Amino acid sequence: MDWEADLINYFRNHSDAREVIGEQEAPTGKTLYIAHPIATDASCLKCHSEPAQAPKAILATYGAVNGFGWKKDEIVAAQIVSVPFALPASIGAHAFRTIVIYLIAIFVLSLLIIDTALLFIVIRPVNKLSGMADRISNGEMSLPELPVHGNDEIAAVTRSFNRMYVSLQKAFRMLNE
Repeated sequence: MDWEADLINYFRNHSDAREVIGEQEAPTGKTLYIAHPIATDASCLKCHSEPAQAPKAILATYGAVNGFGWKKDEIVAAQIVSVPFALPASIGAHAFRTIVIYLIAIFVLSLLIIDTALLFIVIRPVNKLSGMADRISNGEMSLPELPVHGNDEIAAVTRSFNRMYVSLQKAFRMLNE
């Protein structure tokens, strides 16, 4: 293929290049590739320097026209690994979907934890205060004080409410005497 020959020529013209990564349009679609140069060494020259030095079995199989005239450390080929673009794109899409699903799950779980915490820390105590205030406003004065738990704002409001309730009870007792 022409693009493979172009890669070999690129490696020949850029002796410092040790790797090329790119995309290529193939009959099966776009592919991603990585290429590394292959240079000759002394063992290659035993068969590929001159046809007269090549083993007779190689000459009988491949002929004496191509594959000769190599020089030491010359770039003669490239190792190319190609992967269809659809494969990494599919892996990336799957990873993206997985991350999005995990993020949604974490968001929903966090929301449930926050809602539950608000229910027990804020909403229930405020509802108890509201319910007791309604009952007191309807004249029920024999209710027990609300229990106070902790030192947060809700506990401070509950303590203040209990003081107000006790003061209101004392005021009603003084009026009835």
